[in-house]
Amino acid sequence: MSDWNSVSDSPDIPTDGPTSTSTSNDDKDQGENEEMEEQEESMDEDETYESPRPSASLTDQIKAMQQGMTMISRNMSYLMQRATREEEDRKRKIDSLKDSLDVNESQLKSLKGKKKKLEANLLKAQECSNAQRVATLYKTINTLQTTIFSSFYPIRNRFKTNGRVMMINTHFTVKEMEERSGAERDTQKLEEAFKSLQVNTEVKPHQNLKLPEMLKALKEEANRDHDNEDFFVCCIMSHGTQGKVYASDGFSIDILDILSLFKEKRCSSLMSKPKLFFIQACQGDKEQEIAGPYRDAFNSPSLTQASYTTEADFLIALATVPGYVAYRGEDGADFVNVLARVLKEHGKSQDLMSMMTIVSEELNNKYGNSPFCSTTLRRKLFFTHNLPVRPNTES
Repeated sequence: MSDWNSVSDSPDIPTDGPTSTSTSNDDKDQGENEEMEEQEESMDEDETYESPRPSASLTDQIKAMQQGMTMISRNMSYLMQRATREEEDRKRKIDSLKDSLDVNESQLKSLKGKKKKLEANLLKAQECSNAQRVATLYKTINTLQTTIFSSFYPIRNRFKTNGRVMMINTHFTVKEMEERSGAERDTQKLEEAFKSLQVNTEVKPHQNLKLPEMLKALKEEANRDHDNEDFFVCCIMSHGTQGKVYASDGFSIDILDILSLFKEKRCSSLMSKPKLFFIQACQGDKEQEIAGPYRDAFNSPSLTQASYTTEADFLIALATVPGYVAYRGEDGADFVNVLARVLKEHGKSQDLMSMMTIVSEELNNKYGNSPFCSTTLRRKLFFTHNLPVRPNTES
């Protein structure tokens, strides 16, 4: 048996007759059986899906892809709906913002209009307030000026002249009158003193005038227009007797007659303005306790004390008291020297009457004699520009 098996198993040994036929039939039956088995397996697979084949796995993948596509489609639909809603919300917000902007622009225009009205009303109120303030300020200024001018003479800040200073200095060369030696520089001293003040002064000097010339010069000065001036000064340096001064020809003129030329009726441009007269001349033949080397006196009987003026705004300063002699040295008249020095030293800070008090004190202490001052001034007189302009007058 072993030999047969070995022979039958050999594919290289040919067989005759029925042996070969049997083999071919078996092969045929075997193929049919395989086909039947494959069909059965295929049917079983369709029914149970228990053991997928490679073709079944592709189907699942296709299904999975279809499910994924469905999911993606749903997500895209959701996203599109969401985007649509967001776009609608954005449009609504934009429309709302536009409406708000229109409202704000309308309110802004309204506010601008209100602002213009408020500014106009404020401007009117300010103008009214400023007008009231200006009126109040003017009223205050007028009150202050009234108060000031009740105490001080106004000295206005002018471009030209504040006051006119007239000077008459007589030396005497006639035999009848004693020569006034040492008086040559008195005019220069007083001119320098008045020009040292803070006010603008115009000095008009005259030398050795005869009586007609003196009267003419005084009248011309009284007839001048003094509207643009704040004060007038007249300085006369000569020999004299009580109530009189002498011209270079030996004739005298009453001091009252000189003052009368400048009263308001005859010199209206100096109305209410200070008119100052400084007279260096003897007013009698009596001597005070201490006498200087020279006298500005001409021997004459003593006269009663003169009443100089009753009109306001005058000042008459004499080098000596009425009835007494005035003194002069080699360096000039005592009264002139002291007056010039006091004007220079105190003219920027003291009023006139305070300075005349200083003059009187220095003359008394240094020379032992006293000047005489008669005044109808109604206010203090400062030779400065720091006083305001008087109301309703030229500035």
